[in-house]
Amino acid sequence: MVKNDSNSYMYERLNDDLKLCSFSENIKLGFLFFLGAGIQNFINLKCSIFHKLREEKNDELAVLMHDCINSYSHPTGDFEQAFSTGKTNIGEIEIINLLYTHAHIAINVLGESNQDIKDQFRNIHPTIPVKVIRGEIVDDFVQKFDIDWTKYRIENKMCLNVFYVLQEELFERIGSYINNSGMTYKQAYEAGFAFFCINE
Repeated sequence: MVKNDSNSYMYERLNDDLKLCSFSENIKLGFLFFLGAGIQNFINLKCSIFHKLREEKNDELAVLMHDCINSYSHPTGDFEQAFSTGKTNIGEIEIINLLYTHAHIAINVLGESNQDIKDQFRNIHPTIPVKVIRGEIVDDFVQKFDIDWTKYRIENKMCLNVFYVLQEELFERIGSYINNSGMTYKQAYEAGFAFFCINE
């Protein structure tokens, strides 16, 4: 069996999967930005496992985990470098506003609650400190979801498809900023990683 180079294989495989799904260019870029930001959470969660594997001299599994984490690209976490690779700068505050609005829609619009989003972030986990992002509501994002959601409920629970549409809209909007900046797929991933590093 021929061993694939993990970096090129995962890069090509993920790009092919995104193409197969016929996502818009903006959604692809937004997803990769989000993936780059989320992979840092994965690293934090798995760090203890990684170190345990090293202690047990289980090098094969440790290398496999490392390759998995870095398989699409090797982001540095350098915000200035990552955000200046395109033709125009991506506004960090615009992305924070989109993430903040996304949470507001999920909790207060779709969830029909009326709670302070900052308090909800603080209550994500009772023992793990969570940095509360401070953003502003993006009105036209909210208006897209400000309809009667009653028919989309099953036993008073929101259908999963509604949250899929919300997530897709978030990727579309983040991806629009990235697309306008002229970033490549790898640069979008690296910008997401850098964004998480400065906002964790």
